[in-house]
Amino acid sequence: MTHTAAQDSIIRLALSMAMADPKSSLSNPQRAWIRERLQVVDRYAQHLPLTTEELAWCRVALLTYVDEHRPMIAGIVRRNLEPAC
Repeated sequence: MTHTAAQDSIIRLALSMAMADPKSSLSNPQRAWIRERLQVVDRYAQHLPLTTEELAWCRVALLTYVDEHRPMIAGIVRRNLEPAC
């Protein structure tokens, strides 16, 4: 099942939070991939949607991060990530 632009935005926000937070368990290569992947593609701020493979790759790390460090948004992220994987 594909995810909507709204779901993609919530997932991107959570990925950005995990990337910027020194408490997250992401490795430096993972942080670099997220930073590169979430950059704006063109001047109109259009983003390429995250693929199912990309979401599967970061799913565990992202859910672990929000569960441990951002419990107030964990449910929101989980609900928006589930249909995408």
